[in-house]
Amino acid sequence: MQLAEIQPIPETWAARVIERLHLLYGSKFMQQWDGIDKATMVRAWAEQLAGFTGDEVSAGLAACGNRPFAPTLPEFKRLCRPWLEPEVAFRLAVTGMQGRRAGEIGVWPHPAVYWAAVEIGNYDMLNQSWQTLKSRWEAAYSIQLARQSWDGVPAPTAALPAPGGTAATKEQADAGIKAMAAAAIEKPCDPKAWAKKIIANPKAYASIAVTMTKRALGEEVSA
Repeated sequence: MQLAEIQPIPETWAARVIERLHLLYGSKFMQQWDGIDKATMVRAWAEQLAGFTGDEVSAGLAACGNRPFAPTLPEFKRLCRPWLEPEVAFRLAVTGMQGRRAGEIGVWPHPAVYWAAVEIGNYDMLNQSWQTLKSRWEAAYSIQLARQSWDGVPAPTAALPAPGGTAATKEQADAGIKAMAAAAIEKPCDPKAWAKKIIANPKAYASIAVTMTKRALGEEVSA
């Protein structure tokens, strides 16, 4: 994601945003731009809102409906993208990390949120409070937002068992044994036919069954 490739929003959009804010706040809004001609003002808003979608701009305008004071341009940008606020981004990151722990990619409004979470670390993100991590998060997030480009959010990787064995519940172990037994019944003429069947199509069986089968054959089990 390259910031340099992002173009300003159309100036017609910027002009409509300014008009809406003028209607909402009257002269209090325009006083912020006192002495600056309308064309320069419109151009500045168009450039500063580069990359913002129509939905984001609409969200910013909707948020202004509950604000008694006219927003500055930086404030309006944060109303359009609430995740620019460190605490909001932190809470979104926690939710995203929880999703990744469940095998999902997670919902990430911007790659900077994900990479800041990676910098903090999965364990701390899922086990420490906002107050505990506030300073660390604000520093990490600020650094990420200041970058000019970001790698995309990668797909989650499957959790690997601890070295030395695969932990399994009694139910998982029983399921593994049943799968092995069922495969053995199908081809009794070959003592190892049941094992070969499982190894040949591991995705069709529970992971614990595959692990137990490899051990039964004396194969090395990856940690």
